[in-house]
Amino acid sequence: MRRDEITISFDAYHTLFQESLNHFYQLRKRMGGCSSSTEEIQRTLSDIVLQTVPPRFPTHHKLLMYWYNVYCELCARHKSSCNGVTSILEYTSSERAWDIIPGSFALLKKIQSIGSIRTIVCSDWDESLYMILSGLGVFVEEIYTSASIGYSKSNREYWQKVLEFEPGLCIHIGDDPATDFHPPHPIVGLSIKDPEILMKISKRLNVSYSIFIERA
Repeated sequence: MRRDEITISFDAYHTLFQESLNHFYQLRKRMGGCSSSTEEIQRTLSDIVLQTVPPRFPTHHKLLMYWYNVYCELCARHKSSCNGVTSILEYTSSERAWDIIPGSFALLKKIQSIGSIRTIVCSDWDESLYMILSGLGVFVEEIYTSASIGYSKSNREYWQKVLEFEPGLCIHIGDDPATDFHPPHPIVGLSIKDPEILMKISKRLNVSYSIFIERA
């Protein structure tokens, strides 16, 4: 890419997509003998993720093992068999497990409609992200996962490596204060939950806000 080309980055999970409506039903279906409600499974999974630390130097294999252990713990807490964990991983690695977030997808399409702005995805995910985004109809110029970079987004090294490939990166959009809109890098971070995000982007790029609206 040219060094003067403008690039805008999007986070993936809880920015471009989220759990599908029957996501936790599908998890329960794969947890052998589980009698818990989908709401209980969702709460337990959230607790486990908060209590566990993902690999600091992630690879595709390390992230798969991390999630394998997370889902094994989920099964154990709900007194169900761990035999279905492989099936759970296959499910969550496909687009069937996820739904597009309409507002975020519309924002991405508005930015892409301008034509002179490069769009990428920066995410703490494994290699399955490529298939998930493609299956959901999300297409960008490049995808940088923590598995491919070798660092998580909470590390400055992750962003330094991305900036080696994307010197024009000036805005990153996401949902997590620690890694997205207050990230460890010099890029401007914006919260996807901010209702005035388009105005902030247009101001940052010195582009008329009407351009985003007219070309949507």
